[in-house]
Amino acid sequence: MEDVKEDTEGLKEDVKEDTEDLKEDVKKDTVPEKNAIVKDAVVVDASEEHTLNPDEPIVIKPKETLPAYSKTYLYVPISAVLTLVSIILGHLPFSANGLPKELWQRYTYIVFGVILIFLGLKLIMDAVSNANIRHEVRMGHLVREGIYKYIRNPEYAGVLYICTGLLFISGNTFFYTTAIVLWIFLILLMKYTEEVWLHKMFGIRYDRYKNATNAWFPIKPSNYIRDDE
Repeated sequence: MEDVKEDTEGLKEDVKEDTEDLKEDVKKDTVPEKNAIVKDAVVVDASEEHTLNPDEPIVIKPKETLPAYSKTYLYVPISAVLTLVSIILGHLPFSANGLPKELWQRYTYIVFGVILIFLGLKLIMDAVSNANIRHEVRMGHLVREGIYKYIRNPEYAGVLYICTGLLFISGNTFFYTTAIVLWIFLILLMKYTEEVWLHKMFGIRYDRYKNATNAWFPIKPSNYIRDDE
């Protein structure tokens, strides 16, 4: 009887040790390291204790995320207001000398403006087809597919093309300078806001992508872009 009792106690200890080891293995397999990234999941902090729900995926939030609305979004309302004001001022008597005198000039400006607007709308629509880009970036992915393979800023470039096209259609050459201001403003805004942030997050990957693509014109990328990178 004593031998049976000792064997039973030993078996209990073995089971207890195996159970503790199994708990540790499960914990390691189910709780990712801090700053790990998983799509479509809830955010938890690995440094704290949590009751795991098997039906609920786990994610550790990245160190930095792209804001839902960055400073570059200010470009859209600002450029729209400047364009509208320029069009209105361009049709007031004091600026009449800026309007084309020849009919062929007027039609040339209109055709060029329509082309720019069409191109701008196409860029924006292609960018919308990649509507999850901000989610991808916030999840730590550098998006280089679709229209972003050919141009880095299709949304902003599209807005810029549309505003420039509207200014050409308005026909007053005095206010074509507004288009130049909008181009310079956007270039500087991107250079000192989003490009800084993207370089900080993606490092050399973003630098190579930047070198391979154009910021404002959709052109064929160079060999810096590879799908397996």
